[in-house]
Parts: sequence; C-alpha cells; structure tokens
Amino acid sequence: PISGSLFARAVPQSRTTVATSEKVLLHEEYGTAELLIGSFKTTPGIDRQRQAYELIESRNDLYRIAQPAQELSVVREDIDELGMTHLRFQQKFQGLNVWGCQTIVHFQNDGTIYMVGGQTIATPALSITPSVSVSSARSSALTIVGKEFPASVIFESENELIIYPNGGEPKLVWSMTVTSPERG
Repeated sequence: PISGSLFARAVPQSRTTVATSEKVLLHEEYGTAELLIGSFKTTPGIDRQRQAYELIESRNDLYRIAQPAQELSVVREDIDELGMTHLRFQQKFQGLNVWGCQTIVHFQNDGTIYMVGGQTIATPALSITPSVSVSSARSSALTIVGKEFPASVIFESENELIIYPNGGEPKLVWSMTVTSPERG
C-alpha cells in the first residue's frame, strides 16, 4: 500500500526544470518523494538518463540524493506501445544496492518528464565496511533457520552486502536467502 503525504503546489521556474504545477507523494518514513507528477522540461539535447539525473538533482528538496549520476544506475529502458520512454533506476550507495529502492522516470514523446515514481532514500551517511563478517552472518542465519527446518534441506543463495533502508535509518547488512522446501 502507498502511504505518505500528498500535496500539490505551484512551482516557480528554475534554470533546469519548469513545472507550472506538480503533485508530490512523500514516503511517510523516509521523507523522500514516492511520486512526482507534473510537466518537467530539462536541458534540450541531452539524453534521457542525463535528463532524469538533472530533474532529480534540481528537486533535491524531495529526493535528497547527493549525486544522482553516481547513486542511480539504469536497470532498464522500456518504450511502450505509445512510444513513450520509461527509465528504471536502482539506487546504490558507494556501489552497493539500496534494498527495495528503485524509481522509474517516465517521458512523453517530446522528451518532457511527466512522472517519477518509486522509492529512494536520502543519501546514507554510513561506512560500507562491515562490522560483521559474511561467515558470521551466514552462521547466524543458518542457526535461526535451523530452528525451523532440518539442516539437510537448507539451501543458501549468494551473499550480498547491501544498504537496508531500516525505516529511514539506513544500515549496512548482509543479504542472503536461506530456504527449505519442507518443515522439520
């Protein structure tokens, strides 16, 4: 479910982005934009990816991403049946994925951005040096899962160091999936 605050306002023209009015939905815990709707024009002649970065940078009051070009990586570009382009970005922090934080920038055929939707967090202020080793994290996970399932049927996935949003207080964590097809 979508939660947060929805508000509309008139926005003065700026150097990089023009919107006569916009609607914004803010994430209740993170305080960043989940949805931005309007008509946003960026610098003419630049590619869609740079247009997206320019808009997000110009709306730092809503996204609070220090360096959009370094923190948002294109996952894919889709062109729909109407010829409109949709760029999906994964948020990263110092090369690590931010769990659950992707956003899509939607373009009209003329290159105008009409909507940005998804989830991001403000640029974290934390070290990416883990205080818990991957082997220790793995052992803890297997112990917890082992209480519910027999060890002979536990399967593991690859381990990944990620940033977990943690209700607006980001944490560095080891992500791993430990599963079993049957109960013990």
